[in-house]
Amino acid sequence: MARLRMTLSVLTIVKNRSAHLAQLIEGLRRSTHCPDELIIVDMASNPPIHAEQARFPIHVLRLDGPGLPLAAARNAAARSAKGDKLLFLDVDCIPMRALTGAITQCLNDHDALICADIRYLGPDDARGEWEEADLLSRAHGHPVRHFPANGFRQEDNAGLFWSLAFGLHRQRFFDLGGFDSTVRARDSCASSTKRRRN
Repeated sequence: MARLRMTLSVLTIVKNRSAHLAQLIEGLRRSTHCPDELIIVDMASNPPIHAEQARFPIHVLRLDGPGLPLAAARNAAARSAKGDKLLFLDVDCIPMRALTGAITQCLNDHDALICADIRYLGPDDARGEWEEADLLSRAHGHPVRHFPANGFRQEDNAGLFWSLAFGLHRQRFFDLGGFDSTVRARDSCASSTKRRRN
């Protein structure tokens, strides 16, 4: 009997950061393993977010209302996703070409919440055209959160969960109840590169 192919949905939320979104999409376009779709939740951007289509479907959902309803936006993205696996990326993350394939493989092997390694860039390091090798040469890791150079490491301290770039099975996300919209604190969360905010 043939094994069914598992699918990957990439999810991001955005408010008025179209230049960051364009870089995230460009990173996904360069992926060696394209996602099956990208879901963007626009949290009342002015003007509304628009994304050019790529070799994978891009769906933009509008979530009107005041403020930054981060949990509600992430939950809406997950509900809209068709993939068996979810990869949440903050809008200012630029996914490196191996990220989607690495997350997919890791989730094939583990029913876990997988946090991706994040590297930080200066505010002007990824403006305009960029090459992955150049970004990686300028990027630096988090001073406290250490990731293995290769592979996967189990972390038993749930307090180290970092929502900048993480993947899990869609059903597990719903089994856990999604993000808690009553929590107002903004949490912070293969490679993905994140630009430092000005």
